[in-house]
Amino acid sequence: MTIAKLIASICIIASSLSISTNSLATERSHTSTLKAVYPLASGDFVLLFDVDAALCTATNSPKYMYVSVGQNGVTSAGSSKLYAAALLALSTRQTLSMAFDDSTTYCYISRYTIG
Repeated sequence: MTIAKLIASICIIASSLSISTNSLATERSHTSTLKAVYPLASGDFVLLFDVDAALCTATNSPKYMYVSVGQNGVTSAGSSKLYAAALLALSTRQTLSMAFDDSTTYCYISRYTIG
């Protein structure tokens, strides 16, 4: 094997290893009222719904769906706004319609609407 072919092979292998599993994610949607909002010490939080999202791959019941800074496009400022909106929806028993990533069992939420 020549040096050029060896380098080309290494580049192909390295590029295939660098492909993120998030590139295989599919954005899913779900609508339900909230059962609970569970804040975590990290500042992230978990939402539990009255009706579980069928397409969320979490195995626990009820399914935990996470809002985490740095996951699925959520920023620190965005997380704070999502947390306030979740508490409003929980306290008023309004429906949340949200988008989440189904590529992990954390089912990271990126956004939602109330009403």
